[in-house]
Amino acid sequence: METDLTKIRIAGEQQLKENMKFRAFLKGHCSLSTQELDRLVHELTREVAAQIDCDACRKCCDLAPVVEVGELPRLAAVLGMSVGDFRRRHVKPPQFGEIELMPPCPFLREEGGRRYCIAGDAKPTLCAEYPFLMKPDFWTRLVGVVENYGRCPIVYNVYERLKERLRPEFQKAKPAVEEWFVWEESGTVEWDEEE
Repeated sequence: METDLTKIRIAGEQQLKENMKFRAFLKGHCSLSTQELDRLVHELTREVAAQIDCDACRKCCDLAPVVEVGELPRLAAVLGMSVGDFRRRHVKPPQFGEIELMPPCPFLREEGGRRYCIAGDAKPTLCAEYPFLMKPDFWTRLVGVVENYGRCPIVYNVYERLKERLRPEFQKAKPAVEEWFVWEESGTVEWDEEE
């Protein structure tokens, strides 16, 4: 089980291409149904999450979460503020209709080398669901998984275990994955006029 954040960050950079190939395999060449893949990912997530202390990391708290309008009153209440004051002090100007908190997260505290969230059960839904591995349809969030691989020890370890479990099938599919990956990476598509 890898928990060293520096090693995980470096692996995220060094393994990006391989992780994207594995993503391509999961999306188009894996024999598991979406439900079977979800069950496997949920099983691996439970195993890994039970061994990870999020308070030793909280790298996810460095991200600026998007919040829903309906969450603002309870978030403001955690800090003893009015919704208006909370918006002025902690919310970025809306873009594309999204409400995003300004970093650093106003609920993140650090004490004795440990980082923790003071929002508790009031935390934004996106924060509570992070790293999104227990949601259905894992295969639809694979770009986010690859992006979070170098940030979150849970994502890193789940993805590594998933690669290990599916390695024989991935190896067999690798030529097709490589072909698809080169095509996707080039950003060009050539269609046969006959089709």
